[in-house]
Amino acid sequence: MLRGALYHTMPTDQLVSQMNAMQQRLFACDCAERVLPLYEAQNPADAEPRRAVEIARRYAQGTATIQEVDLALIATYAARPGQRVHMGDIDPIEPEDDHGMLAWKTVIRAVMAAWFPEIRTLSTMLASERANGGLTESMWQRERALWYLTEGSPAH
Repeated sequence: MLRGALYHTMPTDQLVSQMNAMQQRLFACDCAERVLPLYEAQNPADAEPRRAVEIARRYAQGTATIQEVDLALIATYAARPGQRVHMGDIDPIEPEDDHGMLAWKTVIRAVMAAWFPEIRTLSTMLASERANGGLTESMWQRERALWYLTEGSPAH
């Protein structure tokens, strides 16, 4: 019980560092799913980002392969000409990015959590905060992170 009480005093990034890799990946998918409607509103015909998050979630749950994640990531990038496609250097978040672009970048980071759970989950959080309104999103992230650590993993 003491451990659960300590969680309530930690900043969200520290909560994420307390999660196991599966929880980090699922949390990153949760963040991405919250901002996907912002991207889809601007790009209604592009289903690749949603499909990529679904595959990333399945990978976290052990029902998809890393090859499936690779293909989903490539397909998501292919829908956005001009975006860089390599693992170590993802597109930075720019001040001029609109909500749709920030949502797309959130998806990319969430999918990349398959390879780098903690670092990409933290960058997913930052991108989704920018895309979805700052404080409200930060509060949701904190509650969701606490849920993962105290209740378990959601059944999706």
